Amino acid sequence: MSSRSKKNNAMKKKGEARAIKSGRDTGVKYSAKRKIPLTLLLSLVAPLTVCVFGPFETYSGNMGEFLFSLGDFLPLCILYSLAVSAVIFAVLMLLDGRAYDIACAVVLWLSVMLFAQRYYLNMGVNALAGDGVGTTEAEPAAAFFNTVLWIAVGVAFVAAAVLIKKKNIAPFFVSCAVVLIVILAVQTVGFTALSFTTDVYTPVTDRMQDASGDGGKDEVKEPQILTYENLNEVSKGKNVVFFLIDRFDVRYFESLQKSNPGYLEGLDGFTFYNDYTSLYCRTYPAVASIVTGKENDFQDTRLNYFKDAYSDGGHLRAMHDAGYDVNLYTEQYYAYDDASYMSEYIENLSGVNGYVIDDSNALCADMLRLSLSTCLPFTLKDVVGQMSTPEFNAHAVYETDEPKFDADMKNVYDYITQNELVKTESRGQFTFIHIFGCHTPVVYDEEWNEIPEKDKKRNDTAMALRQSLTIIYEYMEQMKELGLYEDATIVITGDHPAALSDTKLIGEASKSDNGTRVTAMLFKKSGDSGTKLKTSKAQVSQDELWNTIYESAGLNSLKDGDSFFDISEGEQRTRRYLFEMSVTLEDKTRADEIVEYRITGSARKAENWQIVKRTVVGKIYK
Repeated sequence: MSSRSKKNNAMKKKGEARAIKSGRDTGVKYSAKRKIPLTLLLSLVAPLTVCVFGPFETYSGNMGEFLFSLGDFLPLCILYSLAVSAVIFAVLMLLDGRAYDIACAVVLWLSVMLFAQRYYLNMGVNALAGDGVGTTEAEPAAAFFNTVLWIAVGVAFVAAAVLIKKKNIAPFFVSCAVVLIVILAVQTVGFTALSFTTDVYTPVTDRMQDASGDGGKDEVKEPQILTYENLNEVSKGKNVVFFLIDRFDVRYFESLQKSNPGYLEGLDGFTFYNDYTSLYCRTYPAVASIVTGKENDFQDTRLNYFKDAYSDGGHLRAMHDAGYDVNLYTEQYYAYDDASYMSEYIENLSGVNGYVIDDSNALCADMLRLSLSTCLPFTLKDVVGQMSTPEFNAHAVYETDEPKFDADMKNVYDYITQNELVKTESRGQFTFIHIFGCHTPVVYDEEWNEIPEKDKKRNDTAMALRQSLTIIYEYMEQMKELGLYEDATIVITGDHPAALSDTKLIGEASKSDNGTRVTAMLFKKSGDSGTKLKTSKAQVSQDELWNTIYESAGLNSLKDGDSFFDISEGEQRTRRYLFEMSVTLEDKTRADEIVEYRITGSARKAENWQIVKRTVVGKIYK
């Protein structure tokens, strides 16, 4: 070595010594070749966790909830993952010394914590469905601990990168690499297992066809969907109209009674039953159980429950056999999967020729938001915004002879206002209309403009109820103009009340209202009109609903038991309610539990609710 080189090395060492002494250590200088292995690992793990493994596992675990296929979004997710990885890799490769050390520590922190949050630290998070994906039921103390843990791990990683001695930096990063490899291995094993043990790669239309038959090739049927067909038709004879406002809690209606009683003047001839209990707490299986009378024991899949319920038909088939044209307007996935089971008694059906994704980038973005919501700490989950299953499924536009019915409020309102009711020659018509109702997020304001994300109005269930009644009033006003209102039997109710909480039992969810779950029920008997809204405190339930419809419509031969009209206000009765509760099992995994309640006396008092049985059923949406 030349004397000049020796001199330069000596000066360099002196400079580094002064930097260390003054607290300005710039860290080890790394060659590009030395940086590549760790940098590559760091750039891959977090993007793969959020953009690939997360969406894949969410989809494979909830296939029954989606009306589209894995191939409709996963390739784009992989591309986004690669793009993010490339950015991280480029940034890290541009850095050197202490800046590189700190940047690596930050990326390592995110990689570890995003993985840990998704698989081990979430409590009470809605993985899908319900009122808002990304919301949490975590207690404040748990949320605080979660935040502290994230901060503590981040500080520890950065401090280690800053304070660790140069001679130990290599072993430190080797340890980091091992951690990253373990995270990748765990997720890769899960990915592989799901690939071989589920139908995740089977297109959704093929899964629908398989479920339509009995398993043999010759038994496969073409799936069908429910359309808007006949929605503007009423019979010149008898009409039974059933309006289902999703999540129509009694509290919402009573709040409207107090705040704006004039808004209820359109309920001509109706009786409000303020102590009515539905059977279930969720749209699935509530809608199917209401229209068919078939209960779900949650031991089988959602698809098989629908097949069993609608193949029999229950009350819908009974109305058809009694001479009524039956039209069912409800949501695919929540209320049915394949309408071909109903072909013998439902009028508004159409075959499915396939589907297209309206916006692949938007679907991919929604799946990434869903994945990110499970990876973020509790305090940041709301940044992804509220989402619901229908928003995901709206991206799948089915190709049919007639448009598929959509319970979206504006769609129903536009159809009813743009297609006036007309009389048909049928001697009876049964019409069931399901609207999105009081679920959050509330998508439209009262002028039917879409509400922006983050706007507080997206939680305004009072406005959503007013919108729901606006739709119903428009329909009933057109019936009056045709002279068909007085003789009609009209039901306005909900499929279930507000959940209040997915993790708290009756009486625990709210101090102000005792946490009870009561559904609003409005009933207009045939022949009733020209009278103001009445209120009844009779203790009625879903069990008597169809007997009440049959009696009102003059179909007493179908009536089997009491109707609302047979139950006096002072009569103390016993009713059932099945609550779906999210629980944590001993192995720390989440599961759904069905809590069966016996309600003795008024359902408006928490002390009257007693637990009869609790059954862990795994996942509701099997």
